[in-house]
Amino acid sequence: MDCCGDIKEQIPLIVEIHKYLTMAHYKAKQNSGMTSCQGHSFKWAKCTEEELAFAYEELGLKDFVKKTNTKNEEKTKSNKKAKESGETDKGKE
Repeated sequence: MDCCGDIKEQIPLIVEIHKYLTMAHYKAKQNSGMTSCQGHSFKWAKCTEEELAFAYEELGLKDFVKKTNTKNEEKTKSNKKAKESGETDKGKE
């Protein structure tokens, strides 16, 4: 793998990564550059979301990866739709 070397061979926790991806989305904060941590190398412009989830959750590279919770995105989308239709949260109570 171009982005992270042999990272897929070293991660026996594919189920954990899948769990992370169902709960959140991950995006690199940088569009260029490379970072190495604990024997793993990340080229930020080419990393997949799975690799970003691993970097964030397992290696703690929170300065380089942004995590957005799926629930927060859904709430934001529903609030936006409500505003567009003229509804508010107060009107729903």
